[in-house]
Amino acid sequence: MSFSRASQFVLVWSIAIVVQASVAHAGSYEVVACDPAVAGGANNSLTPYAEPGMAAYSDCRNAGEGMVVRNVYDNGIAPNGARATMIFDAPEGAVIRRVTFAGAIERHDCRYSTILAAGGYDFGGSVVWGFGGGLNCDGPYAIANTVFNFPSQSVDLAANRFRLETQCVAASCSRGGRSGIRLIRVRVIVSDDSPPAIGNVHGGLWSRNGWIGGEQSIGLTGSDNTGVREIRVLADGRPLTVQALPCDVTLRAPCPASGELDRALATSAFGGDGRHQMRLVVVDSAGNASTLDRDLYIDNNAPDAPENLGLSGGGWRSTNAFDVTWKNPPEQHAPIGAAEYELCRSSGGDCVTRLKEQPGIERIEGLQVPAAGDWQLKLWLRDAAGNRDRRLIAPPVRLRFDDTSPEALLQRLSPEDPTQLVVETRDTGSGLAGGSVELKRGGSQRWRPQPVRVDGSRLVASIDDERLLNGMYDVRARVVDHAGNERTTQTWADGTAAQIAMPIRLKTAVRAGIRRGRGKRVRLARAAFVSYGRRVRVRGRLTTLEGNPLQDVVVEAMTDIKDSTPGPRLIATVKTSKTGQFSFLVRKGPSRTVTVRYGGTPKVRSTTRVLQLNVRSRTTIRPNRRRLVNGESVRLRGRIATGRIPSAGKLVELQVFVRGRWRTFATTRSRRRGTWRYDYRFDGTRGSQSYRFRARIPRESGYPFATGRSRATRVRVRGT
Repeated sequence: MSFSRASQFVLVWSIAIVVQASVAHAGSYEVVACDPAVAGGANNSLTPYAEPGMAAYSDCRNAGEGMVVRNVYDNGIAPNGARATMIFDAPEGAVIRRVTFAGAIERHDCRYSTILAAGGYDFGGSVVWGFGGGLNCDGPYAIANTVFNFPSQSVDLAANRFRLETQCVAASCSRGGRSGIRLIRVRVIVSDDSPPAIGNVHGGLWSRNGWIGGEQSIGLTGSDNTGVREIRVLADGRPLTVQALPCDVTLRAPCPASGELDRALATSAFGGDGRHQMRLVVVDSAGNASTLDRDLYIDNNAPDAPENLGLSGGGWRSTNAFDVTWKNPPEQHAPIGAAEYELCRSSGGDCVTRLKEQPGIERIEGLQVPAAGDWQLKLWLRDAAGNRDRRLIAPPVRLRFDDTSPEALLQRLSPEDPTQLVVETRDTGSGLAGGSVELKRGGSQRWRPQPVRVDGSRLVASIDDERLLNGMYDVRARVVDHAGNERTTQTWADGTAAQIAMPIRLKTAVRAGIRRGRGKRVRLARAAFVSYGRRVRVRGRLTTLEGNPLQDVVVEAMTDIKDSTPGPRLIATVKTSKTGQFSFLVRKGPSRTVTVRYGGTPKVRSTTRVLQLNVRSRTTIRPNRRRLVNGESVRLRGRIATGRIPSAGKLVELQVFVRGRWRTFATTRSRRRGTWRYDYRFDGTRGSQSYRFRARIPRESGYPFATGRSRATRVRVRGT
């Protein structure tokens, strides 16, 4: 069948037709069919159907017939109800609002209906364009082979379906001519007010709570009855990423029924650090949009270096547990969420990196190093958004762990210096820190510690055999490394029991003192009283126990003033004579101890003698009158000549000689310069009597002199 272009045309309307541009508005979309300018004239939306003797097809090329529904003109008979149709069904939930097209109708037999009908999902509905069977049979509409041209027309609908249909509505219809309807350049406006659905939202931008940073993913699925046209992600209202889905305007539902977006996005694209809003948008074919909003807290800057990184109880330790503390820098946006740290051997080598997560962390307790040794700790911070910068570290601290005790090897005494006892040590970790060497005399339970010093990897003890009794002594040595690991031994390096016999050096004796007596009764006194202002010579002799003199050896003399804080002071070094004798002078001054000492040699034992030099204090006494009458007073005054008066003054006792002995009758206290006075009134004197008075300066704490006295003075009193 073909339609002749030479015939005249007639416009046929069953309802009012408005000619206008076919533009889809929000909530609607446009489906195009049989338009050579779109998709080559494809018809993917109207479905053809034809019964025997009827035809339905599309020929939408340039100069083609268009979409055609007609009878077959084979001179046969079409039975009642024979039809050919093309049907457009709107997606479920959508409504057809308008159809725009160019069309033509031709009937050779009035018993055919040639219509465009709108209705539900069946073959009923209402005719919106064309002729029903048996209608408009007179005039030009009954002329066979009448051809109509194709003006643009628009029909408003409100239906789920429309169809083109040619049908025999009589008992039978002739197929000897042509009856049918055809359309080209069809535009179908479909209305859809239901928004699309958003589901399966996932990714860090959606699921992570709190602060985030760096690159985060976002994924979601959109679905719709008319199809999903676009999925967007907005940052504070700005488009951040768009997923446009492939749509085909020739389909009833132009876009895919569902679509996905799955992207990794840099959070820096949202803008600066702080609070931002993310909006997820799904748009369907009709322009309806569904949105989901979420507030994001974004931080893309690493926290500053920690401050005051320190170790509780620094130095070496024997347990692999370190408490590290620091102070976090002021927060800018995201709070501190973790500490990352690196442990490297201080001598170089492999490093290990670890992580400790805890909100606001400022302390790591029980931190362990990978193995024993000297390690360096570098620590930096990570915030709750995951930002961290290894370059922003605190000054490193050292963690030193040693759990192995040092070896201790007691060396036998050397003949060159038997007073030095050496303990050789071996320690692969922290090194020797100290220790002790003790001696215990046979039969005793008491261990006596000896002075020790550390000399590199050796512990050296000095044995002072001057202070030890003769006999056999057990030796015990203990060494301690810097981590506190220790080891004790009581054997020599060869495994035998460690013992030493005393004395280990040649024993010496010193006799020293202050010369007392005359003639053959001269002796050297170890304690003597002398008057203030005198120099004293100390004499002595140094020999072995056998009495052999020690010639040309140095003897030292030290003095220590009683009740004085400066301590001992060297006053002389003298050499012994051929007979081992020596002497030296002690200058005038307060009471003191004099220590005479021979220091000994590695093979000759030292010896000491302590002398006590007691210097008597001295004062004057003088009455203001020497003759008085009973009832009058005498003023006794004086001055302490020995100096070193305490700031509170010095106690002075006043004595009188009565009944054959001196009796104290009053006390007074001197001034800072040593002067003193006391007034005494005579009230019981009968006759004429002579009284003897003196002042006594007693020994007192803080006053380095022995008890001294003044000379006696006389006062004569005449009674009544």
